Amino acid sequence: TEKRKKNSNRSRELFRILFTFVIVIHHASSFPGGDTCLRHGYLCVEFFFILAGFFLYRSFRAEKEHSTFAYLKKRLRRLYPEYLFAALVCILVLGVLNREFDLSKAVNELLMLQNTGIFHLGGYNFPCWYISCMMVSGLLIYSFLSVREQEFLKIAAPLLAIGTYTFLMGSDSGIETWGYMGPVSVPLLRGLSDMSVGVLLCALVMDHVKLSEFVSLLLEIVSVILIFLGLFTDFSGEMVTVTAFLVLILSLTAGENPVSRALSENR
Repeated sequence: TEKRKKNSNRSRELFRILFTFVIVIHHASSFPGGDTCLRHGYLCVEFFFILAGFFLYRSFRAEKEHSTFAYLKKRLRRLYPEYLFAALVCILVLGVLNREFDLSKAVNELLMLQNTGIFHLGGYNFPCWYISCMMVSGLLIYSFLSVREQEFLKIAAPLLAIGTYTFLMGSDSGIETWGYMGPVSVPLLRGLSDMSVGVLLCALVMDHVKLSEFVSLLLEIVSVILIFLGLFTDFSGEMVTVTAFLVLILSLTAGENPVSRALSENR
């Protein structure tokens, strides 16, 4: 219990809950009468991708032996039960009951491959494209780290992030794009880039960065302001908001501020 308490981060959990609600509201706006003041709620997905990459590398560094199969099994055990339940409900309601059932589309979703570009198919539970892309991205990144860790950190991850962000955020449609960049789907590239940035951030924090209480609090305040400007207005662009998510995770992980401490003491 002491180890668990030491590794807990109430402030980070609070932001996970908050950004989950933002994503739910973002998707609810597609229903009739569901318009909200959220202009760019989809960007909160970047927070979860970056955080997933951060935890992936932290677990990777803690392991004595690396096994891609063991990683896949652990992630499936963690995510698949709830994913499967939601997928079956959506396939039943949106496919069978609406008489729009497509076997290949259903199988694609059940295999957690929707919008990864492998079969050029989406799914019935469309918001869960994030889970599929996170699974495939994590598997690819973990495999790369297992055989060439330093090459991934120093070459592959920076090039992947810079190239993808430059292409997507420089295009008219921006980062929320459902097409292809060559043979690879943009949602999968989005996951790969964000998770790669999360890996780099974790390596930075574990090996170099420790923040004072004041700096940690200052970075958290500034990043939260920029994030909410990016979600609710056009003042902050996609790149600024994604960078602010990165700084927020850094401030929550590399140092403890009064907010984090208060939350930790008051579960």
